[in-house]
Amino acid sequence: MNKNKMRVFAGLVAMLLALVTLSGVDAQTAGTPAQATLAIQNNSGISGRADLTDNGNNTTTVKVTVSGQPAGNVAPAHIHVGTCDTLGAIKYPLTNIENNTSTTIVNASLTTITAEAVAINLHKSAAEVAVYTACGNIVRSVSVSAPAAGNGGSVQAESNLWTQFLLGGFALVALASGLVLYSRSRKTR
Repeated sequence: MNKNKMRVFAGLVAMLLALVTLSGVDAQTAGTPAQATLAIQNNSGISGRADLTDNGNNTTTVKVTVSGQPAGNVAPAHIHVGTCDTLGAIKYPLTNIENNTSTTIVNASLTTITAEAVAINLHKSAAEVAVYTACGNIVRSVSVSAPAAGNGGSVQAESNLWTQFLLGGFALVALASGLVLYSRSRKTR
């Protein structure tokens, strides 16, 4: 293989590698889960977990599973702006918790939902909505959550933004190298 063909081949391989790497960074949100560990509030005895999965079509499935819910109790649940320590307004309503579970399709991507601090909050009943029974801060799966002191918040660890940054940088270097090699092969013809 002559030098020009080798440069063209190397340039095309580098550009293909860059495109594959960049597409991997963009596709990381679809299917990427987030969680909330629901801690007991107001001595309710109710605790559990919420799992959020991005469906890839601008919707997110939220599955809440609890234990300690009294038989026959129907508990309203919501995603609120803020953390369990500083709950704000309801951002997304969830299906009521019945028989210790709830599944809701939220009309927003997980990236949109977690663009700001948000928490899942459970209420005692529709009649006693001001009484909170469990709460958990939503964290992406690249984070670690653990119960914190106080009223059941959680601590968030640093996410994989550095990994995404490095992959993006590698992709740009590979793309630039491919373009340089390809343009050099065109000049020497």
